Amino acid sequence: MIRKKSLGVFLGVYSLSAVEIENQKTYRTFSAVYNSPESADSKSDQNVSNEIKITAVLQKNLRDLKVTATDVSLSLPSQDIIFRSFSIPWMTPSEIKSVVDFESRKYIPFKLADLTYTFHPIVMTNKQEKSIRVLLTAIKSDVLDGYCRILENSGLHIKFIEPSPVSLLRVLVFKKLLPRNQRIVIVQSDDKEGKIIIIDQGIPQFIRDFQLFSSGGESDSAAQTPDLFNVRLFNEIKISLDYYARQNPQEKVNAILTLLAQENNDLSQLLGKEFGLPVTSLNAQSILNTPSPITVDLLSAYGIGLKSLVALPVAFDLPRKMVVRSQRAISPLEKILLDLNYILLAQVSAICFVVVVTSFFLFSQPVNEQKKKLSAFTVQQGNFESSSKEDIKKRHQETMDKWAGYKSVRTKSDVFFFLSTIPKLLPEGTWITNLTIDFIDQSSNQGNPPGATPQSPEGKNLKWPGTKVTLNLTGRVFVENTNHQLRMVKMLVANLKEDKEFASFFEDINFTANASNITKYPLTLFNVKCK
Repeated sequence: MIRKKSLGVFLGVYSLSAVEIENQKTYRTFSAVYNSPESADSKSDQNVSNEIKITAVLQKNLRDLKVTATDVSLSLPSQDIIFRSFSIPWMTPSEIKSVVDFESRKYIPFKLADLTYTFHPIVMTNKQEKSIRVLLTAIKSDVLDGYCRILENSGLHIKFIEPSPVSLLRVLVFKKLLPRNQRIVIVQSDDKEGKIIIIDQGIPQFIRDFQLFSSGGESDSAAQTPDLFNVRLFNEIKISLDYYARQNPQEKVNAILTLLAQENNDLSQLLGKEFGLPVTSLNAQSILNTPSPITVDLLSAYGIGLKSLVALPVAFDLPRKMVVRSQRAISPLEKILLDLNYILLAQVSAICFVVVVTSFFLFSQPVNEQKKKLSAFTVQQGNFESSSKEDIKKRHQETMDKWAGYKSVRTKSDVFFFLSTIPKLLPEGTWITNLTIDFIDQSSNQGNPPGATPQSPEGKNLKWPGTKVTLNLTGRVFVENTNHQLRMVKMLVANLKEDKEFASFFEDINFTANASNITKYPLTLFNVKCK
């Protein structure tokens, strides 16, 4: 039995939820929005500190609802949590910490010094060989410090901190909705986001968040199309289960549990038919048996509030920075004197600020005018400020030479034609190991090549006037009858010559070939030169 009131709080991206619990029952609950999806992405909203907004919202609700609990447990949104699972060789408990610190660097894209983390080791046995599976949970320390400051500035004392998926798991266990001896898939989703949690023996083995719809107008239109919602959610579930099956081929899922804003029989039937598993559909209102609808966020707050009542096989209590508070009470007279000091300090600071700003503008105006004149002269001179007339002429000529060079740079070629044509002309058993194409500009000394310029099917020139193309093919031939290998090379050359578009680029196509024993199979190496 809980002897005193406890408070569970969930801080999400857009809203917060809190549940005050007394004697295993919810005493007071509230949810409050402090951000909208649109304002969270706007630059103007970033000027207002989120910490200040959330603290103000939390303080107001605690005060309005007369919440008296001061001990609080915090449930963190999974968007801020890093959850990783990996295996290490079996070792004594005293050695695990250092090995986890070393191994976690492979799986976490942040420095460990910037993270607050905890882990849970599970001993695994496979064919009499022991290993340890590590479940690691981490969060950026600056993010966690921000959450702690919000609660502490609201006059609350933090007892526990854990990820929201664990808090949700505790509620399901407390309500006896989750058997501990099975491997269950929990699908949690609202109109925009979703989460997949795979539970094995009461322990979360896999957690994945995903976005169903953007925070813009797409979600509003999608709310009117349940079929689109079901398709997207079904695809995300299938992706997660396929990935989990590849990583854990020996572990089979026993059932699926969906936790959605509203019951969705169509989705349950689709999942049951696809995976052949029993599907249970729940919502937050039915779990807590309340007459009014509630959110899943409120379930997470309720779950962390049950921390001291419901024990789970795994604990992810993230370490937190405790704030030491003064125990001496301030007398009313001291409070009045402090308030007077604050008022006097504010007035003096305001007067000093006005004097400093006025002085700055009075003395800076002449200086700014001179700076503007100097800047105008500098702009007129540009890069030629310290250059002589001869240097300017020289730099002008260099610039013109570069421009002439840039105009002669080739921007088109027939490389795509060669790369797409040659594979079609290769006989069976023949492959190319090296291909070299050279375009040699001869327009300056030889003029255009004789004859009419061939045309592609689209009517574009395949040759460049005044350009010579050379092509080198190096490759190998292997067929079971070694006497036919040279014939394959000759067939390749014949194919190249018979292709009119390909042969129009060259005046001569010849080859060389020789037998080779570079592998255990007899091969024929060849080189085809097209000039």
